[in-house]
Amino acid sequence: MHRAVSAVTLAALLALHFDVWWADPRPADDVLPGLPAELGFRLGWMALAWLWLLHFTARVWRTDEADAG
Repeated sequence: MHRAVSAVTLAALLALHFDVWWADPRPADDVLPGLPAELGFRLGWMALAWLWLLHFTARVWRTDEADAG
């Protein structure tokens, strides 16, 4: 189950990473005061990637080690 969640989440992160969604120039709307929308998107993407990495190392690797040993 953890491997499936990890694979689907990784695919979503990769799809978001390729800038397909930012093809049209967007206005520089502020998400927060002084934080442009694109920078907010990038920071949010990095936060999601970090959470994915924590999930992957805590669940998937640990499961692989238990299966191997």
